[in-house]
Amino acid sequence: MSRFFLKFTKISLWVLVPIIFISGTKFNSSKTENDFFSGKYVFQTSGILNQNLMGMVNFETITEVKANGETYSILKLSLNNLDQSEKHTMEFLISKPTSLGQISRGSYNIVKRHNSFIDNFDGVFGFADIEVLGELPYFAKSGEIQISGIDDARLSGTLKLKLKNANNKFFDINGNFVATKK
Repeated sequence: MSRFFLKFTKISLWVLVPIIFISGTKFNSSKTENDFFSGKYVFQTSGILNQNLMGMVNFETITEVKANGETYSILKLSLNNLDQSEKHTMEFLISKPTSLGQISRGSYNIVKRHNSFIDNFDGVFGFADIEVLGELPYFAKSGEIQISGIDDARLSGTLKLKLKNANNKFFDINGNFVATKK
């Protein structure tokens, strides 16, 4: 009888364990989808690049005093691919004079023109280096980044941008991210 019970238990475990994993049962129900997605992004692209990009994303916030004495609040998003996706890196800077408040939830548009390379600007500046597209970097030309949530540890949002290189080749990118503090 004990041999039958042992065999029955083994077979039950061999059947039950895969069913639990296949069904997607979650053992810790206090975790949210953002916890699972934390520190990651998934973007869709179209144009010269037509695929999904995913990877790890983190952010940092700094305050800078410019040469003219004006203080700017800057949020830096750094994105790097996961091993299984195309090699790429992206960085986006959101800058705003502190006289207008700190960077918080809201919509931030791409800066149309700069007087100098990312100095004293109010808005978003960004670039992407994607290996399959060659050596020329792509710069954000239009679009916006929306921040839907921000705290000391995480920042969540979406982006919808058009990026273009010096040869006038472009691609659109959009998707969601949940960044962790660097």
